[in-house]
Amino acid sequence: MANPEKGELSFEVQGEQYTLHYSTNAVSELEDAVGKTAMQIQKEVQSWKTKPEKFSISLLRKMFWAGLQDHHSLSLKEAGNLFDAAGGVVVVFGLITGALARSQPDAGETKGAHPRKRR
Repeated sequence: MANPEKGELSFEVQGEQYTLHYSTNAVSELEDAVGKTAMQIQKEVQSWKTKPEKFSISLLRKMFWAGLQDHHSLSLKEAGNLFDAAGGVVVVFGLITGALARSQPDAGETKGAHPRKRR
């Protein structure tokens, strides 16, 4: 079961529970798979709103795959099959954005953070 406090998001497909989690390791796997930094990926995804012709199903599938890696040992192809079974682009995009939002605390929140003291 997913732990929202850790940035995890659960969903069910055909009676099976799955968890998306965009941990440091998951984001690093995504960067390696795509050959872009997390910020470049974020900007590309944001550009889809104004430039839908730039939409990449390949990137979305890799984002889904990377988010599954902490809890599920799925190949990229298996993640693609799960992508389809989960409901396709609209559903999976919602899952990914939900999980990403959970993985990034609010900018003003410093829960657990210990900023360095200035000297």
